[in-house]
Amino acid sequence: GDHSDRYDGGLYDKERFAKELISEFPAELIPFYLERIEDNIFTKTRDGYNKAAEYAKILKQIYVKELKQEPKWQEWIGTIRNKYQKRPALLDEFKSL
Repeated sequence: GDHSDRYDGGLYDKERFAKELISEFPAELIPFYLERIEDNIFTKTRDGYNKAAEYAKILKQIYVKELKQEPKWQEWIGTIRNKYQKRPALLDEFKSL
């Protein structure tokens, strides 16, 4: 329907905008990406897990490259793997991170 297209477009713009802002406001964008990750994990679908992994890749970039806080990234990804250890499809999507 009409409404969902508009919503998707808005989200797309927001994401494109967020990517452009990463180098300027990395810390401020963490909550945005954490929310996207949670929302996609919540779907419990392979597609959702795949999208979550894409967002997690960006989160990793923020922690490791922009903020130089690799231990924080390791802690976060460790928590995710622990929390969702009974979801092999999710772990599979996240294995390259």
